[in-house]
Order: sequence, then structure tokens, then C-alpha cells
Amino acid sequence: MQELRLLLAFAILSAACGKVASSSDSGPADHRDDSGSGTVSDAAPPDATPVACDGPEDCANPDDPCLEPGTCEEKVCHFETMDCSELDGECTVGICRDGECEPKAIKQDQACGSGLMDCGAFGACGAFADVCDESGSESRSCTDSTCQAGECVTGAPYTDSRGCTRDTDGTMCADSTFDCDGVCNYSSTCDNDDIDVNCVTTDFACAGGSCASSQTGSTDTCERDTEGLPCGSNGCCSPSGVCVADCV
Repeated sequence: MQELRLLLAFAILSAACGKVASSSDSGPADHRDDSGSGTVSDAAPPDATPVACDGPEDCANPDDPCLEPGTCEEKVCHFETMDCSELDGECTVGICRDGECEPKAIKQDQACGSGLMDCGAFGACGAFADVCDESGSESRSCTDSTCQAGECVTGAPYTDSRGCTRDTDGTMCADSTFDCDGVCNYSSTCDNDDIDVNCVTTDFACAGGSCASSQTGSTDTCERDTEGLPCGSNGCCSPSGVCVADCV
């Protein structure tokens, strides 16, 4: 009878080989992958020895401290990996090490939080060479947030710039000038006429990004009314523009 019992026990253990649940221990230190997904990996190494059982009490104390007490199914213990997901974050994944949950850094130098190029609004278009220049630049302040040793760290602000344009056509770019080829040169106090004077007004305005000039001509008519003005010795100017002794 004793030999029969030994043979029966050996047969049960042999049948149990290869039936360990996929949630068994993958190693004594780390039961999660490094991708940051937090997925629990297979908890038992391929060559792990199955644990035979007659009831749950045989699976209550697994050898691996990162395994939870298991269940007895088909005479074999099935263990679940300790859940450390409460330590999962953008830059960490919870792992079990020696029976304790601890955070493991992941995604080193990868974006987190507000991400890369978290920027404010562009400022006004500026940095023009002169009043007529139409090509300038505008800038904004940005920051990058990346995973650094398990922490989401926001780096120092930096400047992001881009080109911009404006329309300057018609904008005054210099003071206007006014020039004439002479002045009215009357021959006497009573003279009413002289040769007309020609004048030119030059205006400066932007056109196509450069300061351009434009001219406008005008004529200053040399005519005046001197009648009655005093002239000579007690004389006065007549309507014809001469000085007479008797003023009416």
C-alpha cells in the first residue's frame, strides 16, 4: 500500500509540470516591463518548478516575495504578481523588488506634462532694418517638459522666432522739401508785376520696401496790388504801378 501511494504522488507531480499559470514570477526583482505601460510580465521563469498542492493552504506562502498568496487549481499553485500600479506615472512604473513596491524611472528625456515647445503667443512683428523694410521677425517664449530620472521636469525658457511681414507702401520716410528757381523781384515799390517763379515740392514715401521720392511742380505768380502805397517824397503808387506826386 505504501508503494502505491508513492507511485500516485509521483504521477500527480509529473502531470502538474508545465501547468504553472502565466501570472507566475518572471524574476525575483522586477515584475513589470520597462516600456512604461505598467503591464505585468509573466511572473515565473520558464524553468520554475511547479508547486504541487492539495489545497489553498499549500499556496499561501510563495517563495518569491513579489508573488501574492495563490490558489490551488488542478493540484498546482497559481500565483499573482504583487500589484504596484499605484506608483505608475508619466515618468515612472511601479515594480516589486524584494517584496516591496517602488517606482522605476522610464521614458528618460521623453516628453511629459505640457510636452515639448509649450509656447506663449508670438509678440509683435519687429526687428525691421528701417522704416520701409517689410521683412521682420516675431518671437515667443517656450519651455520643454521631459522625464528626468523619474520626474517630469520643465526646462528653462527659450526663444522661438519666425519671420513676419508688413506693408509699408505710402509711409512717409523723410521730410518733404520745397524748392523754387527764384523769387518775385519787383523793380520798385509800386511795381505790380514780375516774372513768375517755378517751384518743386519733393515728397518721400515707402514703395516696395524702399524710400522713394515723388515731385510736384507749382508756379508762384508774381502779381500784386500796390495802389495807394507811399513812395518817393510824399508820393504814392498809382493803379498803373508808378509813383505819382498827387495821390487821390
